[in-house]
Amino acid sequence: FLLGMVNHSDVLHLLSDKDFEEIPEKEKLSILRDYLGDTMLQRMSLRSLGDPEVLNVFKRIDDLDEKTRDKMAFNLVETVIKNGIIDLYSEMTSGRHSEADFTALVEDWFQRLKQEAQSSFLNSVLDQSLAELDYITNYQKPDQIVDRLGEGRDFPDFYQKVNIAGIRKKKKLLIADEMGMGKSASAILAKESLVQAGKVRSALLVVPSNIIESGTWQNYLGAHSDENKKGYFVGGKEPKVLVSPFGSKPLDFSRSF
Repeated sequence: FLLGMVNHSDVLHLLSDKDFEEIPEKEKLSILRDYLGDTMLQRMSLRSLGDPEVLNVFKRIDDLDEKTRDKMAFNLVETVIKNGIIDLYSEMTSGRHSEADFTALVEDWFQRLKQEAQSSFLNSVLDQSLAELDYITNYQKPDQIVDRLGEGRDFPDFYQKVNIAGIRKKKKLLIADEMGMGKSASAILAKESLVQAGKVRSALLVVPSNIIESGTWQNYLGAHSDENKKGYFVGGKEPKVLVSPFGSKPLDFSRSF
């Protein structure tokens, strides 16, 4: 560790190896957070989880106390798996493979990992990851959302569904995708999905003043039409929007809108 973290195997050793028991939990959490941030910038491979050394570490994690297991190791492995799934999806669907081929491959690989690892901890992470993948691949788009924004791109796409599933599960999410990947759409569709599930009724959006002036979000939240090709909603089913520019007079929230 003096030369720095090499990969997630190193971090797993830190969490599970008795040689590191005396390192304070706060320091371990700090190392883990730094590593999780770095993984978002790396190409992660699901196959690396099948390395014999990593599989042995999973068995040691089974012996950790529940708090450490859930608070530290679970987040690490879940992040590695999620990034690996996204990377594999991009690789497969850019070629001749279908989304069904991708899902079947992930399910098969997870089953083999379970058999090889024989770890209750890893089984738990894989089961939750499969449940999230099932939600993504079978996502039921709210009726008020249009099917497509443009030619050749389904709406929402796989990456937006990943974000929607993340918000649904964690209740909070920082979406740091590159420009054009659909961050705004992910947030809006997550809210509409929660409305459909009866979890929320409305949402508060805090945006820079130039976004209000340009009408960007008003367009997203409007009906899709020839005049507004950026609208995410079916005509007549768009949400009611109240815009409050910074510095305006206090609003009368007793009104229904």
